[in-house]
Amino acid sequence: MKLQMMNRYPLPKQQRGATFVSWLVAAAIFIFLAITGIKLAPVYIEYYTIKGMVDEFARKPETKRANKRMLRSAIDKRLNINSLDKHLSAKNFQIENIGGSKRRQIRVQYEVRKPWFANLDFIATFDYNKEIGID
Repeated sequence: MKLQMMNRYPLPKQQRGATFVSWLVAAAIFIFLAITGIKLAPVYIEYYTIKGMVDEFARKPETKRANKRMLRSAIDKRLNINSLDKHLSAKNFQIENIGGSKRRQIRVQYEVRKPWFANLDFIATFDYNKEIGID
């Protein structure tokens, strides 16, 4: 009789679902990724804006004939219009000759530091170049 009473309420085979600790771990990973994305997204948006600006300058036919001073002035104006002049200036843009020919390229190199937590920073370095006068 005693055995029949015990089998009446069988024990569950396994516990199902997530434990509180696993929910905390998942939440911590999600928060880490969200904070990282929020901090780094503007940096990459700026980079793609600068990349588009360099591509536009390289496509213009008048850029091929312009001297360095005119190009730097145009770059400064565009940086100011796009509100990118906080971190960058025309000094970050080099107009270089390619090899021994008359071909030139625009190159931009810069580094951005974003604080993340306490004394930890994200450091992003960017380097992009485009030949002038080529579509």
